[in-house]
Amino acid sequence: MSSSNIAVQINAAGALANLAIHPYNKPKLVEGGALVIMKRMAYSESDKVQRQIARCLFALAAHTENRRCMVDTNCISALAYMLCIPKEEVQRNAAGALGNVAMSDEFKESVVQSGALRPLILLADSNSESVRRQAARAIFTLSAKEEVKKKIVEVNGLRSIISLTNSSSPDIQRDAAGALANMAIGSENKDLVIKNGGLKPLIHLLHSEQPPVQRQAARAIFALAGGEDNQRLIIQAEGLEPLVDLLQKGEEVQKHAAGALANISSNHPAEVVQLGAVPRLIDLVMHSSNIEVRRQATRALVNLGPEEDNMLSVGRYVGVNGEKQRLRHEMRALYEKTCVTALKCNDSENVAAPTFHDMVLCCTDQEGFEFFIPTHQAVLAARSPFFNELLRYQRGSDSIVRHIVSPLKYQSMVWETALEFIYTDSIRCTATRIKETVFAPMELQRLAHDLQLPRLFCFAQELEAKLSFRTGEKGSRQFDKFQRMSCWSRNMEAALAEGHQQTNPAVSDISIYPMVAGNSYDSENEKENYETQPRPKRPKHSDTAYEKTIDGIKLEQRSCSVSVNKAILAARSSYFRSRFSLPWADSKKKFFEFNGSHRCMVIVLRYIYCASDKVLIMRLKQDPSLALETLFVANEYNLEGLASQCESILIQSTNQESALTVLQEADRTHAPFLKLYCIHFVLKEGLARTKANEMSEDLAKDIEILGRKWNVI
Repeated sequence: MSSSNIAVQINAAGALANLAIHPYNKPKLVEGGALVIMKRMAYSESDKVQRQIARCLFALAAHTENRRCMVDTNCISALAYMLCIPKEEVQRNAAGALGNVAMSDEFKESVVQSGALRPLILLADSNSESVRRQAARAIFTLSAKEEVKKKIVEVNGLRSIISLTNSSSPDIQRDAAGALANMAIGSENKDLVIKNGGLKPLIHLLHSEQPPVQRQAARAIFALAGGEDNQRLIIQAEGLEPLVDLLQKGEEVQKHAAGALANISSNHPAEVVQLGAVPRLIDLVMHSSNIEVRRQATRALVNLGPEEDNMLSVGRYVGVNGEKQRLRHEMRALYEKTCVTALKCNDSENVAAPTFHDMVLCCTDQEGFEFFIPTHQAVLAARSPFFNELLRYQRGSDSIVRHIVSPLKYQSMVWETALEFIYTDSIRCTATRIKETVFAPMELQRLAHDLQLPRLFCFAQELEAKLSFRTGEKGSRQFDKFQRMSCWSRNMEAALAEGHQQTNPAVSDISIYPMVAGNSYDSENEKENYETQPRPKRPKHSDTAYEKTIDGIKLEQRSCSVSVNKAILAARSSYFRSRFSLPWADSKKKFFEFNGSHRCMVIVLRYIYCASDKVLIMRLKQDPSLALETLFVANEYNLEGLASQCESILIQSTNQESALTVLQEADRTHAPFLKLYCIHFVLKEGLARTKANEMSEDLAKDIEILGRKWNVI
């Protein structure tokens, strides 16, 4: 590079540029002092040398750690200089290098101070598409910083950015729309984007077939729709329809489209509703796995719904996978409040766990130190065949809490990890401590083998392999994927089946039986007749079968009741948590009367034990009347996830014949999304006029209010 021969300089710079392409070489070249040479050669009189220098700096700037060195050595000034070289490849690579440097937020201001902003704006009007692409990318990256936005406006850069949206290149369209979205965030520049003609090109980009372009265009419209005047302009420019269509695209697009509709619906709800946004927004709330999508969709529905008593809210968990996550979180809370509290106490035998427990596990480590862990029989018996047999073998006393002596001798930390797995099906909290102890993974493997927990055994193997790799030893990394699969649902389903069959009463502390025999209510009159009839008194606690008469139907307690565990019910429902806590009378009872039919009770217990799964969803879909009854019961017992599942299923099954009936039932319980959907359906199909005499006065008033708000009456 020190040669005075131009050909040598070109080849040497080209060689460095080729080397800089490989990720391994990027930091090595900088450490070797290449940047100082690059900066000097950037001012060469040969544009061929400058082309290779710009190409090398473009590649080096892709490495995050190199960017600070480029700023410190003032290479960005050399890049700003090369932007003005009238050669396409030099301009393209220099703009690309500056775009890479600007990706680090701390260097955006440095790029602007180097004098690069104005040349980049000018390059936005270049005849070369590749130059415009890199210039658009650099401007998009720079415009994310508030201080840079003001300078873009000062150099009249908005018009150039807007002109980029007319490009046929999806990459340029994406970056130009993204830059306009950045500029529109904040109250100062919204009107400037509109005044400079940025709205129509953005709405045109909403029709693009490229998801990245759709995302940035929707994001820009979302930002622009923050002002009431702009909302009216968006409607006049026919921007609502593509926004509603984008609700069916990917999550990133849905999030911004729903946000834009939420802003617009605050002042123009009728226009949004008339384009069919309500069913799509409700579908996003009920089924999207992205919480930001659900939040924006809920915000839109809040603006579209009744102004008073709006009960719409965003749920944290959605769908089958979300409900499994909810189950793990709630069982983790039970584990932490019961087991972890005792393990952290020195005098574990006398510790008072903040949650009620029905078993104390008496353990001894290899050194003979005893420690006592409050636990729950039902959870341990369901999850571990070892504990299931141990509880059957060691008969408990007449006391409420059984003391079970474990013949296995392991240290308390290993027991803590095993219990975390038993309760939560993971070892997220204790894995770090296990990895930090040399022999703990091997000990955990042995305990997992003794407890017959194959998934935990695989986890312990993985921890041992990571520890061996860290210490330089050879460790096996071959694991059985089938053993590693979660068996929580299978374990809890088997435990629930034993409760139905009364085959393992040792681990159950309460029997739950249905108030109503047979199927769910066939009509409202049938339910009213049942509720007005006097109920016979339930016998005192007894193991003998007894009979109970309801509506002339005789039920045997043994044939209809299910043996369950209070701890699991309490962990999953705040209702049961209150009912089974002192000083309430139900805390000591052995029987609980379930307010619903036997079929509904089976659904609710399956949800509590196993969360939502395909079997539960299938049963509810096959019988909408069961889903409706389960909705009422889920709300009564504070089972938010199950209630949401029922709402979703009823929405899918609603038609002209059932819409009014479902609406009337939804009005009697907490089902805000179902009610809003049914009101929209009734108004859309004209049922509000034809069947007005079948509605209650309050419901008719709600429909009328929304009808006027949506301009459909």
